Amino acid sequence: MYPDLSLWPLVLVTLPLSLMKQIIAIRLLILALTCLVTYLSLLKHKYQSNLAIFAAVIYTLSGYSLY
Repeated sequence: MYPDLSLWPLVLVTLPLSLMKQIIAIRLLILALTCLVTYLSLLKHKYQSNLAIFAAVIYTLSGYSLY
């Protein structure tokens, strides 16, 4: 299935950590990847570089990106 396939690399990277540290690390990696994908795919072509980075960070840290 799609979510299992895309989350396995994150689990393998955080395998030596304890359970709580794994959860925190996976969430941080997902937020970083969300910011990168948002910047590259949506905003880089429409806006200036600084504004695109700022908008990607705002979207990533908003609750809507987790929905």
